[in-house]
Amino acid sequence: MNNTFFENSDYSADFSAPPEVSDINSKNPFDNFTEYEDYNSDYSEIVPQIEIPGCVIPFEPSRDEKKKVRHYFNIAGAGVLIHFIAAYGIMTAILTLLQFIVMKRTV
Repeated sequence: MNNTFFENSDYSADFSAPPEVSDINSKNPFDNFTEYEDYNSDYSEIVPQIEIPGCVIPFEPSRDEKKKVRHYFNIAGAGVLIHFIAAYGIMTAILTLLQFIVMKRTV
């Protein structure tokens, strides 16, 4: 029996070392046990070096890391401010409309 399938196959075994995985979890880089990892964003967007094996996050963040963290806090702050202004504007409009309706009925 001539078995040419296994003799002519293009399959080659890859015995190279598996890719090294970083020791730091990109969803919870500070090992905070209260963090919900599935909800967190990827911290490697702020510090891409955490994907490199053996990387250590220093206690004092670098200037670039501070800048990126500040950027996300500014986005959150702007969202809160826009929400406050929009809610205040909508409530003012509703109260003005109700006041107009009540004044029209009493006259």
